[in-house]
Amino acid sequence: MLFVSFAQNFEDLTLYRALRDIPHGFYIDVGAFHAEHFSVTKAFYDRGWSGVNIEPNPRLLHEISRARTRDINLCTAIADTPGSVRLTIFENEAFSTTTAETVTNHGEGHHVREVVTVPAITLNSVWSEHVKPGGDVHFLKLDIEGGERDVIRSFDWNQYRPWIVVVESTRPSTDIDSSYEWEDTILNANYSLAYNDRLNRFYVAAEHEDLVARLALPPSVHDGFILAEQASLRARVAELEEVNESLLDSIADLQQSIDERWHELDAASARYAALTASYSWRITRPLRAMSRTVRGWFRRSDSAES
Repeated sequence: MLFVSFAQNFEDLTLYRALRDIPHGFYIDVGAFHAEHFSVTKAFYDRGWSGVNIEPNPRLLHEISRARTRDINLCTAIADTPGSVRLTIFENEAFSTTTAETVTNHGEGHHVREVVTVPAITLNSVWSEHVKPGGDVHFLKLDIEGGERDVIRSFDWNQYRPWIVVVESTRPSTDIDSSYEWEDTILNANYSLAYNDRLNRFYVAAEHEDLVARLALPPSVHDGFILAEQASLRARVAELEEVNESLLDSIADLQQSIDERWHELDAASARYAALTASYSWRITRPLRAMSRTVRGWFRRSDSAES
């Protein structure tokens, strides 16, 4: 079966190459954004995985909850301390952020839709409350639009050990590297950098270092994948072909019905021709003429009386 990639930069495909042998894994997606569009977890969910989706935008979280009934879906921000934070929601909701610096850096071209106050919890509390004791988190994805540093530095990397960590490593909406702000924390926690796709950095825990080689190469045709947009178009074409087949069947049925009516009409015409050519038809011709004459008299008589 072809792998359908929904993620922005093939992050799901890269992760799947490393984790394809796990039939029912578990993920934590911080900054989930959408159930399908740009989703790193959608392809895994479709293959039987489940996990925790964290998205502070209430509208987006509602849509995620409707689509991800097996998942735990939390409408909250992730911060270094619990409490509440201000979430700036832009017209392009992918750029929404809880950091004032990111709001300033977005500048012109990014129009603010609204600013709301949302709850904030720590990543440690997410793990302690929603991951079974001794359970594995096969990958942790962090896309916090500028808030990565505080979350990474406040996380207990010694107690909680995701197999793979994927962090968006450029400043929001730019290609400027930001990993220097937090990468030392992950590396010092006994993780190694396995891959850099120029948008994200992929780190592997030392106890799962065998996965590094699977992550080290970029996506290629050998991975056997298509984009979600291509899959959607293929599904639409299949629907249209099914409709077309149905229409062709209906046209064939209608043509058969028309042919049957023509056969019936031909048979009736033949019977009528045979009747008019018969001896009885010819000898009763005067009677039919007289009948028409009498009916004509009666109609004229009725008209005169009225």
